[in-house]
Amino acid sequence: MSLISKKRRKRNTPKSPPATHRSFRPGLPHHGIGTHTLPQLGALSVIQNQPNLSNIDLTRRGPAPCFEDEDRPEQYERYRGKVSARVLMHLCAAVPEMRSISLRGCRSLDRTVLRSLSTSDCGDTITGLDLSDSSLNGDSIQVLGHFNTLHDLDLSRTTINDNALQWVVEGSFRTLRQLAMSQCTQITDVGIEWIAGMCGFSPKPCRQIMMLDLGRCPRIGDRALAALGRGCPRLRSLNLEYNKRVTDYGMNALTTGCREIRVLVSVVWCGVVWCDFMK
Repeated sequence: MSLISKKRRKRNTPKSPPATHRSFRPGLPHHGIGTHTLPQLGALSVIQNQPNLSNIDLTRRGPAPCFEDEDRPEQYERYRGKVSARVLMHLCAAVPEMRSISLRGCRSLDRTVLRSLSTSDCGDTITGLDLSDSSLNGDSIQVLGHFNTLHDLDLSRTTINDNALQWVVEGSFRTLRQLAMSQCTQITDVGIEWIAGMCGFSPKPCRQIMMLDLGRCPRIGDRALAALGRGCPRLRSLNLEYNKRVTDYGMNALTTGCREIRVLVSVVWCGVVWCDFMK
């Protein structure tokens, strides 16, 4: 074989993609895939061959350190919490009927990333979003107004405020069933009034909501519970853990309007009380 033929063969031989570490999250729903590394390298090739894929976990923790990397944590730490809009666009194009996506811990979550998700082919089919522990703020959350099929939304441990919740209501007040906002320290009674339809020129109460997590939200009080009693009659599960501003008055106003409550987590001084109303 001539030297030219060898060079031509070497040039035409496809290069194998670099090896990446892929781990699967046990709690992910059926027909789902989880990746903790680079989705553009690890998940895309798998997704293209999985037409029934509907749930994707893009929790970014970086590749798990192996024995050789124990003394060089910077080799995997640099990937932590980074998801680009370009990667999301590729994922949405590959899975047009995607139902839920987890961006928990994403530190690069901004308006551009969420817009690429909302304007994609699967923007009208997504029913679950996990944005907890992310860099979500009052600016980027405005894009949630374009999602009108959300059932489950997790905003726990983010810096959102009361004004941000109006965008959640704007897009999914007809469909929202589960909303988690634990440790959102800037949420007050006014934010819950948005959820209950007590604010705005055109009130939009989330009457289908069944589960609400307000644990460790120190600025939530009786006014919020009274609003829930008036605007969210189908509420069945409510977490008020360590919310010391809640009194018996708020509990009475809540249970008067919400007659379907089955699980209520509240606090009495420093002791947590679990009340199970299920018959």
